[in-house]
Amino acid sequence: MVAVSMEHSVKPKHGLTEFRLHFTASDHDCGQGLLDIVDRRQVERFRRKCYSVTTPIDDVVKLYRLHGEQKSPASDVGHFWSTVPPGSNGRVDKFSNPPTIQGSAEVCANSYTADDVLIVPKGILLYEGFSSTRTRVDNENRFQDKISWQIFIPRQVVTPLLRYQRELVGGQMTEVRSQILLEKIDNIQTQLMMEWTRKYISNVLANKKFDITHLLLTGNNVINLPCEVRKLLPTFQCGVVKSSRQLSGRYTLHDETMLLPNGVTYQCSLAVTLEHDAGSTLPTCSPIRYYRVRYEWNV
Repeated sequence: MVAVSMEHSVKPKHGLTEFRLHFTASDHDCGQGLLDIVDRRQVERFRRKCYSVTTPIDDVVKLYRLHGEQKSPASDVGHFWSTVPPGSNGRVDKFSNPPTIQGSAEVCANSYTADDVLIVPKGILLYEGFSSTRTRVDNENRFQDKISWQIFIPRQVVTPLLRYQRELVGGQMTEVRSQILLEKIDNIQTQLMMEWTRKYISNVLANKKFDITHLLLTGNNVINLPCEVRKLLPTFQCGVVKSSRQLSGRYTLHDETMLLPNGVTYQCSLAVTLEHDAGSTLPTCSPIRYYRVRYEWNV
């Protein structure tokens, strides 16, 4: 499950966005973090791999970014932004791309020669947290390990978002066009969330394999199983059971509701399938049949 650590909580304090989800290093260690799906490379860019998923409180929020020239690696189509305008007190601009190493000197991929403003509508998912990289502290290209707050927007979202903004500022935006662009962004986010949901559920159910022994005795649907199947339950862990009855089939042992960190619920069930193993069955004169046991979680 997603671990929420109060010690390393990274809920934003600027008051511009509302909290949706929180992820820590333990989530990414088991592949259950949202950035594992969106862009796993960016996990390391957050301090201690901790970040929050948020969305603007108001209809729109303005984000700011210093970047390089149009053809540089750190051009305006970047995904790290700040809530603080350039030149403001407390503003710390971080690398938009990690530094490269030339001899003993670090060379920044971001020339910081231009700045940009991004208008973000409500509903866009933002990934916020403290940066884990070195930051620029003045105009003389001096850097230090100073913690700064950063907002990450996936490239597949920020690209259509910048197109939306250009048309909005240029006076080309119509209500129909606005709806089309925002629906496109929403579809991208929905696909990412669905993929994360599938992976999250898959990981949780995989971890539940250790519960099977317990659920063989306490599953809430065990009482509804055929009497002959219930009698054999203690031997199911062996992988093969034998009976004189015809037991081939699929039987539900347990049902439960899984609550995801985003508030969505899913109905899950643990089923066992008994498959007749003809190769292991005794000669036809014997009434004993052997069955292979296979477990499966279903959503």
